[in-house]
Amino acid sequence: MSRVKQNLWVRWVIGVAMFVLQVHLVNGQQSSQQVRVALIAHSGDGNVIAVRYDEPTLASVIDFFDADTSAFIDTADLAPYAPLSIALSPTGNRLVWVDGSAAIGYYDRDSDTNVIISESGMIYVETVEWNPVSDSIGWTMGGSINFVNSNTGVSISYVGSNEGAISAFGWSPDGQQLVTSHVAQDASNPTQRTGAIQLWDLQPFTPLINTPTVTLNNVGGGKVTWSPDGERFAVLSGEAFIVYNLVTGETLDISIPEQYPSTLVWSSDGDWLATGGKVIRFWDTTSWQVVREIPVEGAATELAWATNNQQIYNNGGPNGLYLDDIPVANLSAQTPTPTLTQQGENAE
Repeated sequence: MSRVKQNLWVRWVIGVAMFVLQVHLVNGQQSSQQVRVALIAHSGDGNVIAVRYDEPTLASVIDFFDADTSAFIDTADLAPYAPLSIALSPTGNRLVWVDGSAAIGYYDRDSDTNVIISESGMIYVETVEWNPVSDSIGWTMGGSINFVNSNTGVSISYVGSNEGAISAFGWSPDGQQLVTSHVAQDASNPTQRTGAIQLWDLQPFTPLINTPTVTLNNVGGGKVTWSPDGERFAVLSGEAFIVYNLVTGETLDISIPEQYPSTLVWSSDGDWLATGGKVIRFWDTTSWQVVREIPVEGAATELAWATNNQQIYNNGGPNGLYLDDIPVANLSAQTPTPTLTQQGENAE
């Protein structure tokens, strides 16, 4: 296995750190796996799906699928690294990952190489996301996010918040704004967790961004998703989700009939929002009524829309990646496609 090392000095707001880019050749497999999926990532253009499996012997394996046809594309084995968080680049040709030792890197599908951005043990990293329109990536460290150019490993900017640990974050569709979702302990009642949602303007990038444009207190703590026009975002908040309208400043608090809703994702046409859990629910984003429900065998903790904006990829069962309630491996040309229809007096 060949290895190329290049030292890059990165200026941090809190000091100076060095990231060493290391390039490893990757040996891919030839077929997808039929075990439960742990993680799903979706490319910025919506065309590629990546999955990691909930199986110790496959912890380093990433499978790639065509989001339009559900066809298996290829596989990468990132061993010895076992990703705990993954995200795809805008076109899906690269996948950024972080593992349990806080190593950070990306897999390049075109060259079949694994590039290490940060060695393990340097920092504690919870989640990583790729800017939907650029080469920038961001990863969380407690109440902060470090932004790095994936091509060079050089730090671009740093967001610092005083609202507790960042449990999730999401870029706006144009990559110029960011929403962070926070959890923290109540100082007067350590057993009580509190939440917060913050909106950040990232243009222009400065070395330190520590003043949010919007803060919503006592809500949030869960996953983040944006409407495709960038005018609204939604954040899971306990057994509900919060919808904030950037144009009007209006905030909606919408209850989910689910004890532990796990994730949510907005469709690329803007008409629908899907929430995960023991039941996948499709919400009309005009009336905010549920228009379709899909019970799953376990719990759908990861969701990604199919390109038709009528079906949802998920990990709701034990047999690999699912499209709605059907394992992708079982799909055929005769499998019918359901049609979502808007409901409610406010629907167009």
